Amino acid sequence: MNEEELLQVWRNSSNKQQIKVNLPLLVAELRNKMEAIDRKIKARDQKEIVASILGMIAFLYLAYDIPFVWSKVACLLTVGWFGYVIYRLKATSQGKEPDAGLPLQAQLEARKLYLRNQARMLNKVLYWYVLPPFLINVIFFFGLGDPGVWDSPLATFLPEDLVSKFIVLGFIFVLYAYITWMNRKAARTYYPPLIAEIEQTQRELVRKDGLP
Repeated sequence: MNEEELLQVWRNSSNKQQIKVNLPLLVAELRNKMEAIDRKIKARDQKEIVASILGMIAFLYLAYDIPFVWSKVACLLTVGWFGYVIYRLKATSQGKEPDAGLPLQAQLEARKLYLRNQARMLNKVLYWYVLPPFLINVIFFFGLGDPGVWDSPLATFLPEDLVSKFIVLGFIFVLYAYITWMNRKAARTYYPPLIAEIEQTQRELVRKDGLP
C-alpha cells in the first residue's frame, strides 16, 4: 500500500472498511479516535464561547448599572477576561486540520502538535482560566459598598458584610479548585494515549516506507 492509499485511508476511514494490513488499520483506528476527540473539543469550545459572550453582555450591563467604582472596574476586567478565553480557545484550536496535501507523516506530526497544545492549555488552566477571575472576584466583592445606595434588584443578591463576602469567595475558591482538578485530569486522560498512538503510527510508517 503506497503513500497515496494510506492518505486515503486517513481521510475516509470507517468501521465498515475491511482492512487486513496492520498499518492501514492503525491509520483507520487513529483517524476514528481523532474525529471523536475533535467533536468533544468542538462542543467544549462552542459552549465556552457562548457562555463567554453571554458573560460579556451581562458584565457590561453590570458595569454600567453598579455604582461602586472598584466593582465597576472588576466587571470591566471580567469582560476582558471573557474575551481572552475566546481568543485562547480559538488560538489553541488552530491547526486542527492539517493541509490534506501534506505527506501522512507530516499530517500526523501536525495532529500531535495540536493535541499537545490542547493538553498544555488544560494543564495551565490555573494560570489563565482560574486565577484571573478569582482575583477579579476579590476586587468585585470587596469593592461593594452599601447596597442601599444601589436601587437595583441585583443588590439583594450580593453579600453585604465582610463575613458574607468571605463565605462567597470560599465557595468560589472550592469551585475553581474543582475546575482546575477536572481540567488537569482531562489533560492526563484524553491526550497522552492518542499522542502515543500517533507516535506508534509514525514509527510504523518509518519501518514500512523508510519515511524521514
